[in-house]
Amino acid sequence: MQDHDLTFELAEEAFDDPYALTNEDYLDENGEMRYQTIAAVDGVVFMIAHVYRFVDVEERPRVISFRKAANYEKKQYFRRR
Repeated sequence: MQDHDLTFELAEEAFDDPYALTNEDYLDENGEMRYQTIAAVDGVVFMIAHVYRFVDVEERPRVISFRKAANYEKKQYFRRR
């Protein structure tokens, strides 16, 4: 993520987007459900692939992939708003 000026902090911020669009993606080889979230931070739309894990007693996202959204993903995001 650092190669593209994308940070884990920025990914965490994206999860706070009230317009974020999250969909189930697939079960991985361990039977864990993966998700894809399209969200924006400061007007820039991102795609985040993640799973949910328990940290202490709280379920939190664990980022697998974080990148700027493709054009078709941006359209999905803005269609929802």
